[in-house]
Amino acid sequence: MKKILIILGLIYQCLFGFVNSNANFEKEIEILRNLDIDPSFASNDVFLSMKENIKENQIRDYINVLKKGYAFIPTLQKIIEEEKIPESFLYLAMAESNFSPKASSRVRAGGLWQFMPRTARKMGLRINRHIDERFDPIKSTKAATAYLKFLYNRFKKWYLVAIAYNCGEGKLSRALKRAGTDDLKTLLDPDKKYIPKESRRYIKKILLMAHIANDTDLIVKNDATFLLNRSKTDYLQTISIKGGTTLKSVAKKCKISYKELRFYNAHIKRGYIPRSLKKCNIYIPYQQYIAFRQNPSPLVQYKRNRHIKYRIKKGDTLGLLARKFNTKITKIKLANNMKTAFLRTGKSIVIPR
Repeated sequence: MKKILIILGLIYQCLFGFVNSNANFEKEIEILRNLDIDPSFASNDVFLSMKENIKENQIRDYINVLKKGYAFIPTLQKIIEEEKIPESFLYLAMAESNFSPKASSRVRAGGLWQFMPRTARKMGLRINRHIDERFDPIKSTKAATAYLKFLYNRFKKWYLVAIAYNCGEGKLSRALKRAGTDDLKTLLDPDKKYIPKESRRYIKKILLMAHIANDTDLIVKNDATFLLNRSKTDYLQTISIKGGTTLKSVAKKCKISYKELRFYNAHIKRGYIPRSLKKCNIYIPYQQYIAFRQNPSPLVQYKRNRHIKYRIKKGDTLGLLARKFNTKITKIKLANNMKTAFLRTGKSIVIPR
């Protein structure tokens, strides 16, 4: 009897494995079609080697990114679907920022979609000393989908849109002219180098992330089955807060830590909503949204402290300035939205008194 059960178990595993493999392959074809890539690319050497050479630690890393980005994924999916953008562009945001709303680069790109300041302003995002909407998870995603549609109107194929997002419209246009075709296999040719090496890796990375995120076997193997049940129901809820309100009072009313609130709202540079705004959107998880509605505690308005404008001199440090003006290093950093203690000679900062 025991042998029969073992044999039946093996047969079940084989059948179940076959069904899963078949379903995963169909999902791969669907991903390619949605990006306007010919389905025959699934049997292309480039695509096959890309999957075969992926290492276990890379798979774990990608799935860990999906886990950490879980708070933002449903909201991004919903906006992408509403704007009729292929779902795989969710993984473009993953490739850009690892779903970190606070992500920034050395070339000044920022946010989930890594907008450069010029492009962000072009797409209607506000950037000033109080607010940087590149780090607003909802507004930046809506701006990104608008930009993706703009690129699609120019290049007519979604995989070209992904490449253009990485290397720029001009470089892709020149690459297409040199190649004489928009065939993906040709554009990825490492010898011809029609598009930059980074862009060749970029489109492969998006395809690989989409492949891993939709492979049931890999998700189950890495203890992330909850990702299979994710819905497009908003995890983050939006509340409109009056200008001048301190974020600490919002955190207290929501029963959430100040650090976590700042994580979801990296678009607000300082510890309060700018007074120049009548209202500003704040994002919090659903459970904290319920707590916010049920908590009768009033929100607190920011009391403006006196500030001194100071031009950095050679040899100045935050410690020296804090002692000189009888304040704290943390207050100087907060007042100037400083992430490091580095001071640039000749630059002006404000010193809170």
